[in-house]
Amino acid sequence: MLKRFFVILFLLVPLVSFARFEKLVGEIDNLLAPVKGYVVAVEGDTVYTDLTKEDGVTRGRVLNVYREGKKIVHPITGEVLGVKRSYLGKVKIIEVFDKYSIASVFDKKEDFRKGDVVISETPVKVKVNYENFNRRLELLMKQDLADATNFIVSDSGNYLINFVQDEKGGIEYMIFFDGKLIAKKYYADVNLSYLSKGKPSLMTADILRSKPIDKELRTISVGHIFNDDYEYIVTADEDTVYIYKFTGDDFEYVTRIDGDFDEILNVETIDLNGNGIDEIFISNLQNGRNIKSAIYEFDDNKPKLLKRSIPYIFRTIMVNGHKKLVCQRISRDGEYLGKIHYYEYKADYVRGDAIDGTNGIGIFGFGYGDIDNDGKKEILYLNKQFRLIIIKDGKKIFKSHNYFGKTPYYFMLENEKKVKKEYINRNEDDPFEILHYKKFLKGRVYVYDGGKIYILKNEQVSDVLPNLLKFKGSVFEGLIWQRKMIRKIWESDTFKPTIVDYYGEERFGKNYVVLLRNFGSGLFKGTKSEFIYLEVK
Repeated sequence: MLKRFFVILFLLVPLVSFARFEKLVGEIDNLLAPVKGYVVAVEGDTVYTDLTKEDGVTRGRVLNVYREGKKIVHPITGEVLGVKRSYLGKVKIIEVFDKYSIASVFDKKEDFRKGDVVISETPVKVKVNYENFNRRLELLMKQDLADATNFIVSDSGNYLINFVQDEKGGIEYMIFFDGKLIAKKYYADVNLSYLSKGKPSLMTADILRSKPIDKELRTISVGHIFNDDYEYIVTADEDTVYIYKFTGDDFEYVTRIDGDFDEILNVETIDLNGNGIDEIFISNLQNGRNIKSAIYEFDDNKPKLLKRSIPYIFRTIMVNGHKKLVCQRISRDGEYLGKIHYYEYKADYVRGDAIDGTNGIGIFGFGYGDIDNDGKKEILYLNKQFRLIIIKDGKKIFKSHNYFGKTPYYFMLENEKKVKKEYINRNEDDPFEILHYKKFLKGRVYVYDGGKIYILKNEQVSDVLPNLLKFKGSVFEGLIWQRKMIRKIWESDTFKPTIVDYYGEERFGKNYVVLLRNFGSGLFKGTKSEFIYLEVK
């Protein structure tokens, strides 16, 4: 059985919400702000006004035409409060020049003449399209658009705003009226300061936390496991896999997979067979004796078993932002066997090429990628003391002072449990010796584009008592390799007491991460779990 100790400590922070796109929406709001001018000439159904680009008028703007009359005067103070206006009709701007604009008449109750007032209709109705936006980012944009004062989002609008996110994370907005482009601008929604002056810096751009989940979940993955455009959280406790839909503002429970699972170690998602739907890879320790993993895929919203009794532990890695699946055997004595291999689909699911230099390295806490941008990949792994080791060209070039990736979860094979019992019977329960037999489910070591390293750091209550697996805080860190050292470029808030797993990917110049947090909810109430969504840019 997986062992678990927890601190009775409860922390629940409300969802964070802020005006992410306030500046961008403000620019569009100003562009569509009400304008006022005068009729300077009339030629049949063509009207000339004194409104220009500097006034903010654009093609397609609808203007109401009024004739001003007597002044409205306060009877006591004599203050002029305004002027009386009579409605004459509507015109639509068709051309805009430096010093005037041309409009066409489409509603007229009386003839227009010079000096009549033109005032734009507000708010205008706009339709909105999103390209390359995930659910969360689209939701945040919609929230800020709802705060605009000069336009409202409507399916019946003549205006169309296209938001397009490019591969660097910047957003271009283009405003159309009746199919004609009237304005566009680029908005840099990324912090590129880490590329300048050798002083990297990233920031947490967004955070969303789920409601408490009444399960002790221990592993997490994220993927497109249904034939739709949603992302799904795949997670598991000891013997059941659970599926949650990420809607952008919530995590909705969908279904579960009840298989022949005895002790689930981890779950992974990746589309190996190339059909556009991610398979679910479940690493399972059966009866404490051997690995019997399984592959599932959803078909017609039902989990379909594709392969079972696979003798490998699976793990996804990020190789400079490209997701790969790797695998490894484990002996009956609990030793990791041979090298770590890629896992592939070639008419069937098979073990692929080995990764050189991985003999003696366990699959949990393993990372791989080019961190110094020299075109060669380095091996990264967490050793038995949970220090980060970096191997280049077969030589160890770095060992961290800090500890990374230790979690409360581990597994032991039956043979190892017998050894532990013998130690106890002989009153030789050396905690460091017993620790040797525990195969910890170490945190992931991801290498993203540009060599950025993402890693989990859990702080134990006591380093002198290694078997007391109690933690007082967890942070998620971004690191880079610089001058033969790793340097921190970003750190999340501290989440108490424990982050037990995480899953992330890099898209559009940003890193999207879902953390899995465990916490105690009170005496005798067991352990609960929480999903924490982070966007780092």
